[in-house]
Amino acid sequence: MFYSGWLISTLALGVGALSSTSAMTQTLEPPFFGKDPRQGEVVIPKAIDPNYKHIGYLKFTRIEDGQKHWCTAQFVLPRVLLTAAHCIDEFGNGRLNTDYQFYQINYYGDPITISEGTAPACHKYPDKWTLSAETTYFRMRFDYAFILLDTDSKAGTGDILPISDQLTNKEVFTLGYEKDANSLPTAPNSNSVGRDHPNDHLFQHLYSFKPALALNEDYWRGQSGGAWIVDTPSPTVVSVTAWYASSFGGNEPRLYGPMFDAETQSTLNYVAAGCQ
Repeated sequence: MFYSGWLISTLALGVGALSSTSAMTQTLEPPFFGKDPRQGEVVIPKAIDPNYKHIGYLKFTRIEDGQKHWCTAQFVLPRVLLTAAHCIDEFGNGRLNTDYQFYQINYYGDPITISEGTAPACHKYPDKWTLSAETTYFRMRFDYAFILLDTDSKAGTGDILPISDQLTNKEVFTLGYEKDANSLPTAPNSNSVGRDHPNDHLFQHLYSFKPALALNEDYWRGQSGGAWIVDTPSPTVVSVTAWYASSFGGNEPRLYGPMFDAETQSTLNYVAAGCQ
């Protein structure tokens, strides 16, 4: 997850499960959401490619400091947003963020108010996101959440991207808000998706990020929950941005996202049915 000033070592998160810890220099940074320095000021993101009308800026009050922060989110059904679980329950301890609003880019005007003084009334992330601290590393596999809105997406149904758990090693790209909340960049040179270990399938990750950008927290902060999109045979969301690794076995920095599976679809169905 992306969060200012908090670097957690590989060993502290149990990352040694992937390979020998002695050979690894990775640090992981959770959670990766942005902080709005303007607090009360409404920020209207710039419009981007009209092909991505489903995506937007998810603003909330962080329970840990009482200040405004944001993540990225996107519609995957006409009334259902997909984002990162830590954008709702940062540490998986039931302390939920509050006061959610969603600014759908390409549609300026009033934001969609999701909740006031509380967490979203209908939301769901995998139960395994709330596992105890000693399994923090493994919780990253489940860092996604769905939120039900009372208001439909302003985009047409055909503009909303579906999710898929059938990821193959195809080219992907990510979308997410950088720190100033005024633009929606794609991650540079994000040309392939792989898995860290062929046997346990813990994470998907992006290769070939430019270190100068990946190590610049102003660039990445705020991208949590942003979609990973496969464009072929048709645009499909296959994961969301969750965690950042500054280095891994001497390789360039990487982003990590949860592995969608059958539970992802059942979680989406539960929220779409009104959390019943």
